[in-house]
Amino acid sequence: MNVSRFHSRRRRLPARIAFTLTELLAVIAIIGILASSILFAMWGAIEMAKEARTRTQITKLNELLMTRWEGYQTRAIRLGLPVAVRQNARVAATARLNAMRDLMRMEMPDRISDVTDLPVVVYGTAPNEVRLAAPSLWYEYRRRATQNGTRPITDWSNTYQDSECLYMIVASIRDLDSNGLDFLHEGEIGDLDGDGMPEILDAWGRPIAFIRWPAGFIAHPGLDFTWGTVDDIPAYTDLQTFTVDGAGYVVPENRDPFDPLQLDKRASVPIPAAGGTGDGVYYFNFAMYPLVCSGGPDQALDIVRYDFQPATPDVIEPFDYYRYLAANAHGGWKNDPYSILPNSGRRLGEPFVQSYGYVDNIHNHATGGE
Repeated sequence: MNVSRFHSRRRRLPARIAFTLTELLAVIAIIGILASSILFAMWGAIEMAKEARTRTQITKLNELLMTRWEGYQTRAIRLGLPVAVRQNARVAATARLNAMRDLMRMEMPDRISDVTDLPVVVYGTAPNEVRLAAPSLWYEYRRRATQNGTRPITDWSNTYQDSECLYMIVASIRDLDSNGLDFLHEGEIGDLDGDGMPEILDAWGRPIAFIRWPAGFIAHPGLDFTWGTVDDIPAYTDLQTFTVDGAGYVVPENRDPFDPLQLDKRASVPIPAAGGTGDGVYYFNFAMYPLVCSGGPDQALDIVRYDFQPATPDVIEPFDYYRYLAANAHGGWKNDPYSILPNSGRRLGEPFVQSYGYVDNIHNHATGGE
């Protein structure tokens, strides 16, 4: 082969294609932007799916709980009241109301003390006290908490006690051969604090909170159904009028359906200086129903679930918040739905309006609960 012809052919071949460093960096940057956009879209879709799953889960839990909750309006309660008391209809009805509330406390617990504390006195004084007989469900919860007596109940951690009580309540709701737990998936049950008491978990793997009497959550909705705004008001016990931005409003009666005779007629009290929102007054005897609540995407509830230590008002610390002392300024019984926490002056469920972290909470009061 002629050498000159070979070199001539090489000169006619096209030049080899290559990328410069700048072009490579530009391509990598574009790919990175596209990848991050796809990942962000996927993350958003996953979060939306978690929210939808949690809403569905809480709706199911609400349906299970409300079946038992509404049954208390017609529940038969037997009390060994003296004949003279039974002849006084109003006194007897008051004793029944106290007993019914204590029955709700023991059958729908949201704290360890509900399971450990004996029935309260609903009428009379020692030695002629009248108490409700502890229901069978209360004994069932105690057996579960002590693992049939094989461990002390003090091993039960208070970290997620409300969610663990919710688990016990759901497990106790039976229909023929099934119970409430059959409506939950395996991934919706866990034991994050390792105390042997399972919790019900939301789609983010966090325990779902449960408050039987969320007086603070009910007592402070504004007319626009948002929290922390100028129109926040407490729950009202009578028809009242008030003004917001020059506009007049009338709040209809929304009384406790379990107290149709309006036996609980406590006067409104001012909110202590330690805390509280609204117009500075707490009212009593208003309707409420249990709160089942997930912290939502930020996994933070930002609602009152325990009291504030008076020595450190800016630090939220655990306190024996559920044991209301009869000697505190507001009366406060263990079976009092409207008790005010003695140190903070707040009620269970009240949002931390200063943080606004509660706005993404997912709860049964916003999913068709009532």
